[in-house]
Amino acid sequence: MTAWLSRAWQSSHFSLPDGGMMDSLNHNSGAIQVFLVAALVLATFVYVLLTRRMACEMRETRYDSLRPLINISLEGIGEPNISMALAIKEGEGPLSLRASMSNEGPGPALKLSYSIWDSQKQVAVPREQSILAVGGLVQAQELEVRRTDEVIAPNLAGIVVVGYEDLYGRRFESRLPIARDRGPQSVDIRGPLRQHQVLLGGMLSDA
Repeated sequence: MTAWLSRAWQSSHFSLPDGGMMDSLNHNSGAIQVFLVAALVLATFVYVLLTRRMACEMRETRYDSLRPLINISLEGIGEPNISMALAIKEGEGPLSLRASMSNEGPGPALKLSYSIWDSQKQVAVPREQSILAVGGLVQAQELEVRRTDEVIAPNLAGIVVVGYEDLYGRRFESRLPIARDRGPQSVDIRGPLRQHQVLLGGMLSDA
């Protein structure tokens, strides 16, 4: 198309002959055709871009209308949590926190996955649940606190992570940061809870 436009332009020299408007149009018909085709190509290109953008926005709106959101709420925030007392020493955080999970999003959460801490074997046991409906609740679980080496938050003891999918197969994670309080024998929740979309290769993106 570009080569054709170039050849058409070179073969048509826009000028105004002495014969009047009609003769001018006939004489410069090649140049006029080039301009019309170029305008048509530009209009088509703009239309395609706008249509694609509109389609992407409609798709994201459809996704958001059914996106689950798993909230992690701790048990007994106002009093010492038994799970918090699991070998909390200087420079260490809790191995688990007693918490509940609820789906507060507009869509169901599929393939719910999290880890329960086995205090006797000192290991994290993966758990899975096929679906958690809108408004559904998973009560009183000993959720594992993953260790973290984030240098931007030296008082961060770990992160509680819950993974799940939406109806379109997109993977998400709800993450609750756990920060150590001023005292070496206590911890504090320094949220807020954040939801991330899990991209290809395991990378996280703010949802």
